[in-house]
Amino acid sequence: MASSTITWTLVDEAPALATHSLLPVLKAFVEGSGLDIETADISLAGRILANFPEGLDESQRVPDELSRLGEMAKTPNANIIKLPNISASVPQLQSAIQELRNQGYDIPVYPEDPKSDEEKKIQLRYAAVLGSAVNPVLREGNSDRRAATAVKSFAQKSPHQMMKDWPEGVSHTRVAHMNQGDFFGSEQSTTLVAETNGRIEFISSVGEITVLNESVPLLADEVIDASCMQVSALRDFYTQQIEFAKDNNLLLSLHLKATMMKVSDPILFGHCVSVYFAEAFDKHKDALDQAGVNVNFGLADVLAKLDKLPSDKKIEIESDIKACLDNGPDLAMVDSRRGITNLHVPSDVIIDASMPVVIRDGGCMWNNNDEMQETVAVIPDRSYARMYQAVIEDCQEHGQFDPATMGSVSNVGLMAKKAQEYVMWASEKQREECPISDLWISVKCGESDTTSGLAANPTVGNLMDKLEPLGVHLCFGETSELTGAEKVCATRGATKEASDKFMKTWSAYNDFILKEATDDLSESQPTAGNIAGGLTTIEEKAFGNFQKIGNCKFVDVLEPAEEPKKGKGLYFMDTSSAAAECVTLQAAAGFNIHLFPTGQGNIVGNPIEPVVKLTANPLTVKGMGEHIDCDVSKILSREMNMSQAGDKLIETTLKVANGRLTCAEALGHREFVMTKLYRSA
Repeated sequence: MASSTITWTLVDEAPALATHSLLPVLKAFVEGSGLDIETADISLAGRILANFPEGLDESQRVPDELSRLGEMAKTPNANIIKLPNISASVPQLQSAIQELRNQGYDIPVYPEDPKSDEEKKIQLRYAAVLGSAVNPVLREGNSDRRAATAVKSFAQKSPHQMMKDWPEGVSHTRVAHMNQGDFFGSEQSTTLVAETNGRIEFISSVGEITVLNESVPLLADEVIDASCMQVSALRDFYTQQIEFAKDNNLLLSLHLKATMMKVSDPILFGHCVSVYFAEAFDKHKDALDQAGVNVNFGLADVLAKLDKLPSDKKIEIESDIKACLDNGPDLAMVDSRRGITNLHVPSDVIIDASMPVVIRDGGCMWNNNDEMQETVAVIPDRSYARMYQAVIEDCQEHGQFDPATMGSVSNVGLMAKKAQEYVMWASEKQREECPISDLWISVKCGESDTTSGLAANPTVGNLMDKLEPLGVHLCFGETSELTGAEKVCATRGATKEASDKFMKTWSAYNDFILKEATDDLSESQPTAGNIAGGLTTIEEKAFGNFQKIGNCKFVDVLEPAEEPKKGKGLYFMDTSSAAAECVTLQAAAGFNIHLFPTGQGNIVGNPIEPVVKLTANPLTVKGMGEHIDCDVSKILSREMNMSQAGDKLIETTLKVANGRLTCAEALGHREFVMTKLYRSA
């Protein structure tokens, strides 16, 4: 594909509207620009014909455009904006096959229950058409699925009016999910140490082994993941939710993704159908088996195949099915006017479309009286369910979402955050064991606010009180930011010599300030950021800063970057208050882990000395959580005491010492300042 070509996909589902309306607009827009527009048919019908060309004449054959797009996606110059997510269930596939055959296309019928090897081969070829056709292509290359800025802006300025209010009183809508026996609860994974071949087996209850796939090529470091669903637990869960919905006068609605999750979700759907209509299905099991009913295809398939039975038997079963509907909880309707329920066809309700509609409609769905009614949204597996329950709880507490003010988080951003988490997790490797006394820990604070002196800095002080007796080397600094607390700080010298040396160091700084006629430190100490965070004077800031050393006494005062030479214990270093400069100077002296309490957030890192950031400000945790290694905000809500916070920080520090990347390292923040050009105010 040339870089000047746009490939526009043709589909046969709802997005077909875009082909007929937007494509002509796009063609007119790019006319004369040098851009070419080509079309590619990835519709369900097109994919069927592409997979069965042998019975078609030349005029009927279509190329396998989806495979071509898959190869195109792997090229460096391809950028997929968004392919429509075309997918199909077995009933949809059968309907499309029948329509194509009626139009003269010689393609095989889909064998639901293949008997011969030929039928098995046909079913396997059709399997490539089922499920999501597009997502595997998207995953092959560069995909940007974010809403365009202009589109998002238009939607916010001109929001649709479909959002319905949630009840002002109590909303009974909820998401029901399994608590055991689901995919979430059974998931297991392992990482392969070497390239190999796997085999998939089914082991029956009596120990019989059926090989499902003889050879699955696996790569070194590949993650193999497996989970299962307990059928008995699933059916018990459905029974409970059916009873709950009936007892509480709620709609019963099932939300799955039977088109994309083509192996699992049609079966989950079928079990719900069979449990809801258990009384009728158990009574007429032999007749339904004779008719070839497959509950995985839904109630519509059951009713359609009753035509194969004698009329009196058909009428009897239809009557018993109606009795189940009359005696059971009301079912959510796909088309209430035509009597199409949520359980008619597996592909009629797709979770990532249906649940947003439930939220849009104030927790309601349509009942068989063509009215809105609150629902029990049944989503068996917790992997899906808990997210939707959280959204519903938010609406129940805060009301309906407002499209005019809602933002969006791009997939790119979410993937980057998850990648950061994976990198940090993967870096947490066991290293050579050594005593805790080998640790050299330096500290400074940054972007301080009222939470710094109250909680974050004292947390560091608690760590120092616990680690200093164990022989750890410790270091604090920031000469300028001890102004106002210098005399108190001097009393923390372990010896008179250390105290006098500190006062001499601080006085030299103070003399410099006076010499330069900068006795007015407004807008410098405290900084504008400090003031915004609630600090009013340098003295207030200084005493908050001073909390970082706990009850420890310093054994010596160091010049910038000077190596400690008086053994274990706490040292003071004459450093700037500038974050990158201070960390660099302490790293140069040999300190190997830096603790950085912050009030309003800071992104500083260092290429030599890992920077561990902690905060007690809950707003900083919420807004800059990806930069915070240790959250101690529960101190202020009295859910955590100071000793517990100190222990948590020690735990985080030891993980970093064992090789875990800090947030700054994972995000690539590596600030480094070689020289101290001037004293910082």
